[in-house]
Amino acid sequence: MGPRAREKAGEEGAAAAAEAHLALGARSFADYRRQRIEPPLLRTLARKVALLQQVKKRAEEVVGMRQAAPAVCALSQLGEAQALLARDIAHSPAPRGLTANERKLYRAQLDEKAQPLFAEARETLRGARDRAIELGVAGSCVAKVQAQLEKLGEPATPREALPEMPVATAQVPPLLDADERPVPRTGQAGGSEGGQAKGSAAPAAAPAAGTQIEGRGAGVSEARLGR
Repeated sequence: MGPRAREKAGEEGAAAAAEAHLALGARSFADYRRQRIEPPLLRTLARKVALLQQVKKRAEEVVGMRQAAPAVCALSQLGEAQALLARDIAHSPAPRGLTANERKLYRAQLDEKAQPLFAEARETLRGARDRAIELGVAGSCVAKVQAQLEKLGEPATPREALPEMPVATAQVPPLLDADERPVPRTGQAGGSEGGQAKGSAAPAAAPAAGTQIEGRGAGVSEARLGR
């Protein structure tokens, strides 16, 4: 196996290892999603926070393996988990025995406590989106990141407009007659070459017998699309 083949095999092995490490965290993430915040509130909240720490640890490990696509997927999963915790806290049931006004105050306190978690989720998901753009990652995880951001009130990322690049056109050499003098062209808008004004009725001289036509060909346009 040559050096290039060994390098390619190493890259493929690193990517496979990162994908596998991410997949191993699927069960922890599923357990986290199933865990509800319900009476007894403190106990179930503590359980959900502990499961979130497992999801976060797994995501940090995958990102540390420096493989673009698995890293974006791991950050997408972590951002989703953070947003779920914020929503669960904001919508957790109020204790029994509260009056209508007390329930209103209780709900307002929960919303206030959930806001930093929503902000953390947005930050994580923005990081995933920016990493995907920087490294050219596409796929279902990137779409999920954008969908999660939109749920959190983040506007959709506009597609970057491609910059207009000047078009370089090759010059077509003039036609030469038998004495190697330029032959004026007719039928062009704005007048023919050789200084005739627009709309001039002067006929162009026909090429003499044996006229050599050199270098006649179509122009070539080149444009490079930049990101």
